[in-house]
Amino acid sequence: KYANAWEMRAALQSLMEEYGYSSASQSEIDQRTIEFANRALAINPQSSTTIAVLAKRKMSAAQNQRQRGDYAAIISEYERALGFNPRDASALNWLGLAYGDVGDLKASLPNFSRCLEYEPLYGPCFINQIATLAAMGRDAEALAAYRAALNAGIMKTYSMLPLLARTGQEITFKATANSPSVLFGWRRHDQLYEAFRHPERTYPDLIADIQRFNQKTRQMNQADLASLLVPIGAFDLVPSSTEIWDGSFAGYRRSTQFKTKIRNSGVHDYWRKHGFPPQCKAVGKDDFKCD
Repeated sequence: KYANAWEMRAALQSLMEEYGYSSASQSEIDQRTIEFANRALAINPQSSTTIAVLAKRKMSAAQNQRQRGDYAAIISEYERALGFNPRDASALNWLGLAYGDVGDLKASLPNFSRCLEYEPLYGPCFINQIATLAAMGRDAEALAAYRAALNAGIMKTYSMLPLLARTGQEITFKATANSPSVLFGWRRHDQLYEAFRHPERTYPDLIADIQRFNQKTRQMNQADLASLLVPIGAFDLVPSSTEIWDGSFAGYRRSTQFKTKIRNSGVHDYWRKHGFPPQCKAVGKDDFKCD
């Protein structure tokens, strides 16, 4: 009869899979998420986290192209959750990601900042704030936030490699890439750094070598692998919403895979109704182009 416990169980179902701690099928994850969310709402119909969890389930399905998302409705549900509890860190983080999905970085960033105002040690909001600042071209601010996160001991750094390479942080880049959760034991970190310094090209040999290495070591889950490989040309992988607008992902944004993702996820539908983000524009009646 404790709503907070049920809402936490509901939230953890998809998060365990996303972070590589569960091998449950998608149908199992969905079934448990809905079951536990309904238990929470039966006790507390105004449970902000539960309302946000159900919106996140729809957002995750859109992000992974399992079904076309209604992003206006998803954003509205997050805002409804925050109406019950404006300090809900998870709802703020996921709302920021939803705006990141549709390329509205100006709307995305304040949610991560508010999250950290209320929960200064909430790691996901730190990571997403830094990634969003970097995607907006605000590298100096992104590095300052990165430094603060490292000082607080809460930084998981795999998604910061484009920022580190772009700003010439060679030792930090290689220390990050050599961590046990990324490519510890791999032998070509000098080439990887140079590849990230020049993302205007693609590097199929490096991609294949890293994929072979990770098949043996299983150090990275699919999300981490996409963060590492998409900037150097592995466009068949699916990067996160906070990353795809970064300058290092410009090649991906010109790819057919990106266009397919934008259409299948429902983002293009959202743009047509609510306007295109600054980095994209409509082409003809039913096409678009992104820088």
